[in-house]
Amino acid sequence: LEGFWGFWQRSRRSAGGAHGQAAMSDFEPVEPGAGFQAAWAKWQKQHREWRQGYDDWKGVLEQLQEWDEKDSKGIVLASLDPNFDVWAVKDVSDIGEGEHLTGNFEYEDWALLSLKVELHLLVHNFRADTGGAVLDESNLGHYYNCYFKKELKPESYSVKTFGEVINLVKECVAIEGDLVESQMPHDTSFLHFLKLTEQARRDRQQALEAGDETIALSFPGAEKAKPKKKQPPKRQEPEPEQSGARERQAHKRPAPRDSHAAANRTQRARYDSRARTSERPRFGDRDGRSEASRSRYADRGDYGERHAGRDRYGEAPRERYSDRGA
Repeated sequence: LEGFWGFWQRSRRSAGGAHGQAAMSDFEPVEPGAGFQAAWAKWQKQHREWRQGYDDWKGVLEQLQEWDEKDSKGIVLASLDPNFDVWAVKDVSDIGEGEHLTGNFEYEDWALLSLKVELHLLVHNFRADTGGAVLDESNLGHYYNCYFKKELKPESYSVKTFGEVINLVKECVAIEGDLVESQMPHDTSFLHFLKLTEQARRDRQQALEAGDETIALSFPGAEKAKPKKKQPPKRQEPEPEQSGARERQAHKRPAPRDSHAAANRTQRARYDSRARTSERPRFGDRDGRSEASRSRYADRGDYGERHAGRDRYGEAPRERYSDRGA
């Protein structure tokens, strides 16, 4: 309580604004309250539903373009009617012929709709969470980041200052004196912000058609947000089989690990067969003779006595040079 009381006193001693309200000149820590958390979750859910309806309607338009002109000729979109009354809409998901109220939205319209709701929630809930303090232009970006966990960048809206950002949604939030004030009650429905954005889009479109190019909007993220058209998969024609093609292809395939082990076993078997048939022993025991040598000299008496102390040439060299002496 003492910490909150000191925070409230510092807010009251800050520079006063319109209607005698206290301004937050210092970046005091503020924790978003439960009221803001509930309203923010509700808005995110509503935004996803409207965005899904928008995507569904875009899919319908793509299907209409693929059909024959005579099949889609009789469909008249309600949004193209110059006398269409936005404020009389009761069902945003179907304003006529299944069209969604956001059917003609562009990236800029969605960005401005979100900005209107976010600033509206920020101003009202900041005042409730701080005991009556009011935002000003100098700390708007700081507390926007505290509440929404993201940065408010003027360059994202093709402007340079926070004042110019607020001027884009001045029908919802405005700067009075040095303070940021909401122009709508706390309990304003999200549907009202949607209709407000659609009406502003229609007014801007009529001004563009009349030749006023200065009113056009172009935000940096518009190009990245445009959905890419799906390209039909290319049909691969089967290549004609040539003689020996499969054999050459199989020859190029890398051999699996098991085949390496089989090759090693085959090579070892060949090596052992050469060792058995060769006169020179390959894998000797203690006295330098292999099993093949044992079987070869078995008929000559005791193997150990006959071969003890002999050289590596075996019996034949000794007998060949025995007549020459020592």
